[in-house]
Amino acid sequence: MDFLDRIPYTYLVKCIPTNQCYYGSRTAKGCDPSELWIRYFTSSKVIQRLIVEYGVESFQYSIRKIFKSKLLAVKWEMTVLRRLKTAQSDKWINLHNGGNKFIHILHSQKTRDKISRIVKNRSRDIVNKTANTLKRKHASGELVSVFKTNNPQHTISGKQKQKAVFNKIKHQQGIKNSQFGTMWINNGVNNQKRQKCECIPAGWNQGRILSRNTHKWINDGIKSTKLLIFNPIPDGWQLGRVNKTKSGPVG
Repeated sequence: MDFLDRIPYTYLVKCIPTNQCYYGSRTAKGCDPSELWIRYFTSSKVIQRLIVEYGVESFQYSIRKIFKSKLLAVKWEMTVLRRLKTAQSDKWINLHNGGNKFIHILHSQKTRDKISRIVKNRSRDIVNKTANTLKRKHASGELVSVFKTNNPQHTISGKQKQKAVFNKIKHQQGIKNSQFGTMWINNGVNNQKRQKCECIPAGWNQGRILSRNTHKWINDGIKSTKLLIFNPIPDGWQLGRVNKTKSGPVG
């Protein structure tokens, strides 16, 4: 088999503490099955957070298939994800079942122009049709509520319904939160985000500076300089800034 500059493959990873699995493909230039869990730990952000929490030794991994091309690997990944319905199962870490965005097809300029015309015309028709429908419903008084129905469950507002859905799917909760496993640290001037498992460097403290006023002006009667607000004022200096047009400090 002639793999040229890469050996595309699919793999299966299992997090032992949570008993969840992740199925993915690796198609990048220079990829090789021997790299899995040595220098490549999947592209999943959820997996990265689980590694931070449990460590790389808490995972089982295996190579499932090797392919002759990138396209074949991606297509097979999509097939597996759709068959297993991974996005709908709590046993799987995968957040979707594949889709057209998995595959990037290069079209000719003529084809791209044709697609552009079709999309523009279709979008214009949809906008016009929707606008005319809304105008008609507003004029007739038909458009009173988004959930105008006899079903009492549909009388809740849009925000309440969205909140209920988010609670059901645990949106932005636990490992699904993009900030999971991170913390803010600061050195009195700057803020920086780090993983909770990392050590805090010398001169830095846990927490985030919310105020932009981290410095104060001091002067010795001739020149002015800035000083961190928590540092003591040196001898011979005083609070305020020297005004060059008038005598005496300002502030």
